[in-house]
Amino acid sequence: MITLTLQDSGRTIEVKTYDSVVVRLVEDSTSGDCWTLGSRSGLAVTDDRLESEDGTCSARMRVFEVSPRRTGVFQLSIGNSKKSGDEKMVVDRFTVTLIAL
Repeated sequence: MITLTLQDSGRTIEVKTYDSVVVRLVEDSTSGDCWTLGSRSGLAVTDDRLESEDGTCSARMRVFEVSPRRTGVFQLSIGNSKKSGDEKMVVDRFTVTLIAL
């Protein structure tokens, strides 16, 4: 299992087929943050959950787990959007390239 955070965004990472890749990203519900999966073709999503860091709902960790199901090069993109009125705006993005061997 490989664990990634926002600081890993932009990296290219080698993994084995069927290895788990866990991405942990901080969400702040008080400001309306929300991480959502974007492109992930060729990657199976095996988990998508929220964890509370301090026992409250304000500081949360969004945890995604994906796994390549075949060899190849895959892009994983996760967007962080905020809701402002009726609009959602992407304010940050996490992207990695996974090379499955």
